[in-house]
Amino acid sequence: MANRTYLYSTDLVPTHKNAGQRRSIVGLSESKYTIPLIYRALFAGSPSLCLSNIWHFCTVAHGKSEPLAIINPYLEGLQNLVFFQNNVSHPQARLLLDEAVEFISQPANERPYFILELAEYFLMLNDDDEPKGKLPVKVAAFCADHQGDSQDSLLTIASELNELPNDLSAVEKVGAILGNCTWSNVLY
Repeated sequence: MANRTYLYSTDLVPTHKNAGQRRSIVGLSESKYTIPLIYRALFAGSPSLCLSNIWHFCTVAHGKSEPLAIINPYLEGLQNLVFFQNNVSHPQARLLLDEAVEFISQPANERPYFILELAEYFLMLNDDDEPKGKLPVKVAAFCADHQGDSQDSLLTIASELNELPNDLSAVEKVGAILGNCTWSNVLY
């Protein structure tokens, strides 16, 4: 089984105070062995740490789970992705971005927040791999790296994609840059 990152939408930010409270969670996507650039675009700007909806194995001395996921406002993430999409002209990249935006924009998938489950992906890395540290530290570092203005970095990546040739070799390169995501409400 491949280590994955999982993308969901949810109506409730998971915290210790609301543990066990009923929430709506919609599966959106998963990716093997990577955190795709498309996910990174969705979480650029104002992501914050939160508890995981699926992993509860990392505890601290007081017996409570540590944050192993990040959350971002749904509309902010979607706006980031559309901004990125609007600045990409490479045909293969546009196909992947169009697919993502179309799926995420479906009303049945929308909730107030995106939640990105990172624990399984970071578990395959050693403590010395970037970002360095134990699992909760790695998640916190990823979150911190994505806070702030995202437009400059998204424009840089869009320029790199736009400069790729439009041939068969570009298909693999584009997939590697954006991430080969599976868009489905049914996740592994």
